Amino acid sequence: MNPREVIENVLKRKAPDNLEVLLDWWKAEGLQPMERWEVDQQMPLVQWLGRLQHSAVGLLHWPTPDELTRPQVVRSHGRRLELLGSSVDHYLALQAATRDAQGEGFAVKPPESVYSEGDLAVSGLPLAAWILLKGGGDLATYGALVRRHMNKGDTTAALVSAERAASRFAGWAEPLAWRFELLATMKAGREVHDAAVAVMGLPIWTLRGEFAPVARAAGWQDPIDGSPYARLAVDPERLPADRAAHLMDAVAVGEESWSDIRGRLAALYDEAGLEGVGDFIRLEHL
Repeated sequence: MNPREVIENVLKRKAPDNLEVLLDWWKAEGLQPMERWEVDQQMPLVQWLGRLQHSAVGLLHWPTPDELTRPQVVRSHGRRLELLGSSVDHYLALQAATRDAQGEGFAVKPPESVYSEGDLAVSGLPLAAWILLKGGGDLATYGALVRRHMNKGDTTAALVSAERAASRFAGWAEPLAWRFELLATMKAGREVHDAAVAVMGLPIWTLRGEFAPVARAAGWQDPIDGSPYARLAVDPERLPADRAAHLMDAVAVGEESWSDIRGRLAALYDEAGLEGVGDFIRLEHL
């Protein structure tokens, strides 16, 4: 099956309109195919489309049908993920604006509804400002903004930027981790604990930074590992979808591997009644 058919026939969801544009864009940048065994070792909720500059790239399909159902563009980051775009169109717009700023031109022309060559110049904004004000923002630019405010000693502005990023990219722990780190630097007492708990309430595979300091601040005791999540993943009192989430958290912290848990994860989503998710995780389309 081609990528569009996987989304429509296996996951039973609407594929992004500009999916093929994304693929052509990546191929122009040197996208290399991945073997099935390589895909098996990667995060199971992602439709891995190939390797780009030595990192696996693809579309994250959140398992539950809510506001995050739209596929997000991601890159592998060890056992965890890096968010590159909140949608295919968002990613293409960010990439096109970046190329425009560098004067590189487009090997693949993005749809005009996404970005037109010269949009950046017409705006009169520098690239980072365009990304934040016109392009929907991205975690890399927000992260740079948070660091710039901190380097200037403006912790209030840094916190506001981190909180805006957390609101913009709901479901991702990374911007909440920035907030935790800022409050820890400020020695904000109870707020540090509460910020750590907020990070721990989101999928750990969306956290690129260190897990152990967050876990300790949230009240975990050493040794810090994935075993608490692993125990929750087999708790029969918990709903199957919750057990699946804890199983993935355990792997993100270091318990087992993605290939080790793929079958169990698929079975939990089958039990949860989420159509197509189990089959997608089992890689039956490959």
